[in-house]
Amino acid sequence: LKLVFQCGRHIQMNIREEQEKREHLIFSPYASFSDESRGRDRDEEPCPMRTIYQRDRDRIIHCKTFRRLKHKTQVFLAPEGDHYRTRLTHTLEVAQIARSIARALNLNEDLTEAIALGHDLGHTPFGHQGERTLDDILSGKIDAGIILVKHEDNKGLNEKKCSKISTEDLLQKRCFGGFKHNYQSARILTELEEKYKEHPGLNVSVQVVEGVLKHTKLKLNEIEISDFLSEEYISKIKFNKGKEVQVCSSLEGQVVAIADEIAQRGHDVDDALTSGVMTINELLDRFAIEKCSVLRSRIEEEIENINNSAYSIVDREELKTARIVSIIINYFVENTIKHSVENIDNYQYLGEITMDNEIKIIEFPEDVEKVNDYLEKVVQKKVICNSEVARADYNASMIVQTLFKKYYCNPIHSFCGKYYERWI
Repeated sequence: LKLVFQCGRHIQMNIREEQEKREHLIFSPYASFSDESRGRDRDEEPCPMRTIYQRDRDRIIHCKTFRRLKHKTQVFLAPEGDHYRTRLTHTLEVAQIARSIARALNLNEDLTEAIALGHDLGHTPFGHQGERTLDDILSGKIDAGIILVKHEDNKGLNEKKCSKISTEDLLQKRCFGGFKHNYQSARILTELEEKYKEHPGLNVSVQVVEGVLKHTKLKLNEIEISDFLSEEYISKIKFNKGKEVQVCSSLEGQVVAIADEIAQRGHDVDDALTSGVMTINELLDRFAIEKCSVLRSRIEEEIENINNSAYSIVDREELKTARIVSIIINYFVENTIKHSVENIDNYQYLGEITMDNEIKIIEFPEDVEKVNDYLEKVVQKKVICNSEVARADYNASMIVQTLFKKYYCNPIHSFCGKYYERWI
């Protein structure tokens, strides 16, 4: 607490309340104000120092799942050296990009950062290949030793007979619901993390959970959201089963979703160039079309400056790659901010933003969206056709399948210490 001098006398003011008042002075009217949050699953006494979103951010940073991200590889090839990406470095890059966009748009940076730091907590190792494999196992596409027993009446008699449910039945019924990392991220935040005696999970705010869930596509018709999230949270978040892409109601959540996309484009190019799957000249050849002309000219100018530099550069090719990635990220960030400002100006006629908002406001302009789609396809095509990448994906899938079988057949192996005592 601090003392504020007003009207000739000292008045005790809560620091959190002071920050909340400041938000209403400097934020966009369409930002998510801390004192207007939908709250948490379980009510808590507010902190006198930090806003609700600042507490959410801090809880995520200090949880064990966040620290474990450093061991989950992000790159598509087997990592070598000390400079490969992990899920943790990717998360930090997304947070940086998201905060830059949020600040430019006068949105709530604390909420933005909390969503960004928590968006990939539930991701598997080995990137999306690990995620696909686990989903295939849990939906029955891959036989990983799951045994279910069904009981059937024996021709009207009182006796019952048992039979195994086939893999085909498992696939059809999706008995285990499948897997997607954004669902699991929400489950970690609300249930699996254990840091408080009063409740499971981190008890983060509804806006953070919604942003984490909706930063990528949901499979509402395939994976039951109730398998991962409590009814208390579900009742406060709007889901539209008729749409594949669920738009986050808060602009901060939308910012994180597009920041994740921008960071991924930077990763794709960096990984492709660094691994040798694609050369710089090949990339420039792919950009020799009208829709990529601005991006190509910026890259060519930067490469020429590096070639003509009198500065002693240890590795010019490595520097060129770093500058190309920086140019690509900056290109998408700049255009996102400019277009979103226009959308926000137009939105003023629609009224205030609520949890029912389904209008996408933070987005690429149409021409930049085409560049994003094109760049993703170009790099991914080179990656998919690469034998080393295919071998790495196969190995990743086998590792996930083997681990699943071991733990499924011997569940005691997944428990140790206090967890083992609780399990028995």
